[in-house]
Amino acid sequence: MLWLIVATSALQLVPLPPSLLRVLSPRASDIWGSLDAVLGTVGRYRPVTLDLHATAFQLVTSAAVAVLFDMCVFFLTSSRRRDDLIRGLVTATLAFELVSLAHPILGLRDRVYGLLQPRTPEGHRNKLVLSPLLNENHAAAVGGVATALLVGLALAEKNRERRLIYVATAALSLAFTLILMSRGGMVIVMLEVVVLTIYAVARGWRRSAYAAGALALVPVVVGAFVAAMAASPQLSAEIANRDTSKLVILASSLPMIREFPLTGVGRGAFVSSFGMWEPPASNGRRYTHPETWLAQLPLDLGLPLAAIVIVVLMAAVLVQLRAVWQRGMVVAAFVALAGLVIHDLADFALCFAGVQFLAAALLAIVVTASNQRDAVLRSLRLRALAPVLIIPMTLGVHFRHSVEDDCDDIAASWKEGALAAKRATVIAALERHPADPYLTMAAGVTEQGAAAGAMLARAVKLAPLRASGHFWLARWFVAADRRSQGWAEYRESVRLAPESIELVLRDVVDARARVTEVAAIADSEAALSVAVRFFDAHQLDAEPLDDILIERYPPAVSARVRKSDRALARGQRAIAETLAREIVALAPANPAGHLALARSLTDAEAVRTLEVALAIAGENSELLRALAIRRATANGLDSALPDLARLRIALEHEQQPLELYHATAGHLQLAAGHAHAALRHYVDAAAIAQNPDAYLEEIAAAAVDARDYPRAIDALRRLVTLKPGSARHQSELARVQALAAQASASAPAWLPNP
Repeated sequence: MLWLIVATSALQLVPLPPSLLRVLSPRASDIWGSLDAVLGTVGRYRPVTLDLHATAFQLVTSAAVAVLFDMCVFFLTSSRRRDDLIRGLVTATLAFELVSLAHPILGLRDRVYGLLQPRTPEGHRNKLVLSPLLNENHAAAVGGVATALLVGLALAEKNRERRLIYVATAALSLAFTLILMSRGGMVIVMLEVVVLTIYAVARGWRRSAYAAGALALVPVVVGAFVAAMAASPQLSAEIANRDTSKLVILASSLPMIREFPLTGVGRGAFVSSFGMWEPPASNGRRYTHPETWLAQLPLDLGLPLAAIVIVVLMAAVLVQLRAVWQRGMVVAAFVALAGLVIHDLADFALCFAGVQFLAAALLAIVVTASNQRDAVLRSLRLRALAPVLIIPMTLGVHFRHSVEDDCDDIAASWKEGALAAKRATVIAALERHPADPYLTMAAGVTEQGAAAGAMLARAVKLAPLRASGHFWLARWFVAADRRSQGWAEYRESVRLAPESIELVLRDVVDARARVTEVAAIADSEAALSVAVRFFDAHQLDAEPLDDILIERYPPAVSARVRKSDRALARGQRAIAETLAREIVALAPANPAGHLALARSLTDAEAVRTLEVALAIAGENSELLRALAIRRATANGLDSALPDLARLRIALEHEQQPLELYHATAGHLQLAAGHAHAALRHYVDAAAIAQNPDAYLEEIAAAAVDARDYPRAIDALRRLVTLKPGSARHQSELARVQALAAQASASAPAWLPNP
């Protein structure tokens, strides 16, 4: 059956006549046909797969998996030394776990063995352990296999000391899987341990208190895990995660299966052909798999062959169940294999070759549980399979590029080289991945005239829910003097991705004169808000857009806040207060309205307003910051110290850094004349901030008041470097240097040269 999958992958690479391709896969024929139409290559033979090199890579991988399976079956049926094979698998998985742990300890998160740079290193999330070889979900699948097999070895071991070593190692492997913080991996590995413990008790195992030790394994590790969860905000956040995006991907891939019922899209072609069905909120994001083998198999192979594969593999396992039950080690392999299958219902780890090899070896152990030396199995020899590998290996070398490689090549060619070379690079990539919308869009950008429009229109058809395709097609329409069609595409782009309106404004719209035209494009509250921020950033009159925003979306709080702030800046305090009271009446639990109202009131009134707001909205850090500042202005610094303490507690409760607390405390201390204390707070805020340069002006002002001239001069020099055209900073630097010189007539060694 595994070799049938290999043969199917090979057949998917064979170029077929257009008429035969249309019979086997009408949708694939349409996709290849649309590419041939824009390239002028109509009539060329094309394969079933929609990603040539991905299918070739999967062909090589599946051939290697099939060879490994056959080798394991031959070994098990000829030598009957099943324990040696299981120990080999355990050694490999434990080595993987050690490597995964060693990388973060040695600071090598982004490089395999400190040498190889993965394409997408998994070092950017707040995980305790991340393998550079697999991400946390797939590494958890491997860890679950190791845990189950170690428990199986303990079941079969007669020596007490070795049995205890196996149990202890299983506990460590279980802990490794738990700290990966993969929700599916954690659930599966715990179920595996529970099932094997129940099996041990049901079989009446009494060897050296093994059953008691196995039963104790679960509460000990779970207790340690609960303690770690209580001490780790990241871990508790992962447990509370309610992300169901994988179910959205599955729902979106079901119509894709209906479009390719007989042949599928080709092995590994999902990543480059999913654009037509991807979810609306995934603009520009690449989905590599539908995250479940129930959808992956029909998409890769087609419905008929996928059904045959599932039925045959299930039958091969079910036939052996009675023999499996009699052997503890085989039960462990069966539980580990079942764990992989169940885990992959919601997280497709079997797409990775390392997990496939483990699954193939486990399958071999299960299907040979009865040790029947079938004539067919006895006839298998590795040297007989070697010639078969020559073809898939050759194809794997020929189709060596992935869609990500091609995208990187295109991005590199964009920076240098002639237009013809860029076009050749893109077209060559499209010949390998005809359904990829990004490559089609890139081809449209490199083309000119009608050819560019045809390519961009094809990109939109391949990924109708990607805003970028509509944006580039709109630009082409505008350049071709087809303005009405262009604006229709702009509207669609902004509808799909409201933030793209900034690109429209920046590139093609005369923002100073076309407020009504911008409002026609921005058909959502989010898009209008982005347009307002763009107008403000370019010192344009954004108030008409805010008026439109309020008219279309009456609950739009942010628009009224901006109008209130503008009125306050113009000195129209009564208008600002009226608008702020509207906001409070409209959204009494929204802190923004209370903050806007407080800004338009006197200090004493603002304090009362903010206290009421805190009673309504709870301990909000923004409200507490405003309250501390206004109370200090009205009654002095001492009266604001309790508010500062509440601000710190609120930030810790919100799991926010204390940057806002230190910045507020510095502001209040400086206003009260406590320059040294203010300087310490500003330095602390800069150390916490992601952009420490944001506090250079505050540090310089506090340092001058505290007569810490070296720090003031350093901060001002940094400001002059960041803003070389700022005359104010230049003059302030000269003034502080003069003050420093006056403070020490002997010109101390720390004074920098002018």
